[in-house]
Amino acid sequence: MSPRQFSVSPLHFTVGCFAIGITGILVVLALYALGERAIPVWLTMGSVGFTSLGFAAGLVLLWREARSE
Repeated sequence: MSPRQFSVSPLHFTVGCFAIGITGILVVLALYALGERAIPVWLTMGSVGFTSLGFAAGLVLLWREARSE
């Protein structure tokens, strides 16, 4: 069985989105732990959105990879 070519560009997008989202969630948690109660909504929603987008894109890539065999 010969190795197949796999495009890493979508994988980089997926990992990047997920990493940005997780970093944003950690920033929100750190701000909350430091006593900040007026955390910007854009930061909270952006971090959740990037994490969800990265996770969903990863699932789609996994599904496409499984279906291509």
